Amino acid sequence: MEELEELLPRAQNGDLEAYGQIVHRFQDMAVGYARSILKDAHLAEDVAQEAVAQEAFIEAYLNLSSVYGPHAFPGWLRKIVFKFCNRLTRKKQVQFVSLEAAGELRSESKSPAEILDEKDAQDLVHTSLETLPEQERTVVNLFYINEFSQREVAAFLELPVTTINFRLHSARKQLKKEFIKMTRENLQSQRPSKDRKFADKVQDDLQAIQKLHNGMLLPLQALFSKSLGREVEVEICEAHQRMFGHYLQSLGKYCCNYCFDMEPLEGRVYLDLSLPLCTSVLQPDADPEAIRGQVETKLATPIGESWLTPGEIETLNSNAKHIIEAIEEAWKPVREMQITNIELETVPTFIPGGAGAPAIDIVMKIKTEGCEDLTLSLCYFLSTIEPTLPDLK
Repeated sequence: MEELEELLPRAQNGDLEAYGQIVHRFQDMAVGYARSILKDAHLAEDVAQEAVAQEAFIEAYLNLSSVYGPHAFPGWLRKIVFKFCNRLTRKKQVQFVSLEAAGELRSESKSPAEILDEKDAQDLVHTSLETLPEQERTVVNLFYINEFSQREVAAFLELPVTTINFRLHSARKQLKKEFIKMTRENLQSQRPSKDRKFADKVQDDLQAIQKLHNGMLLPLQALFSKSLGREVEVEICEAHQRMFGHYLQSLGKYCCNYCFDMEPLEGRVYLDLSLPLCTSVLQPDADPEAIRGQVETKLATPIGESWLTPGEIETLNSNAKHIIEAIEEAWKPVREMQITNIELETVPTFIPGGAGAPAIDIVMKIKTEGCEDLTLSLCYFLSTIEPTLPDLK
């Protein structure tokens, strides 16, 4: 739990490496739990069980800001795994994978006879486990798949440790002694953490969201090098999920926030140019110190109806047009879409009932010598981007 206390805040701030370590820590438990549920529906394929757990970790990452502390994470993750298992069992069918993908799950060093013996042992263990009540079978799956402690299993199932101990004791009484050892060995031989494939797959899927927006970096680099009159670099400095209200609060009292639709996706999308970036675009010849002074002065003045003149809005709109074109181009390999209904907000507008909605925030930094805080952010409601996740992957 101490490790999770350090990793979870980093992951909630968009650190994919930290989240990868969380996945590595909980992958066996997630797959073991999926296995205990899907067995009853005869969805016994390892591929189906691991796919369910991987999808659960993707959704968990996108909703990570809703977890209130490391002690809540295990039980919260279990509920997401259950949701995906329930969705699959309702379909009453196994999701198939290609022969090439399935072949990767087998060890090339094993002979056909060894594979057959392994399959016979698995069938024997599965048959013996099926004689247990569901609650006891779940605890056995979790306890033996990676030698998790009773306390860890209890946290995942959100049950008292005494209940876990009772169910383990009852299961051991029903299973023959030789089956207990065989169960431990068999479950551990199938655990995802025996190699990096499971965690790497989750990492790859999450990076697909970031990779999509990497397609914007070169066009933005060319745009802002021209707008600012000097060479710049553009990089993604943050990619995380948070409540939409937190995104609006981060804009400050002055903003240059473009709202638009991305048809056929549903929900508004928000593109914000930071105040230092706007000031730099409007005064490309000003030195960094002068830019900082103007930003500080602006932030100290009362809010007016508009802090931009019509001429300044026209200049910023010209830049925004090119950024929006870059967004459309980046999305083209994934989904053809058209950006419409573009509106400019110079003061953040809170949407009634929308502040608590989860959103994905991609922050890009324009790096140039002497200038800081030159950023633009692209914010999607989670409900807008969720339907595209299978295509992104």
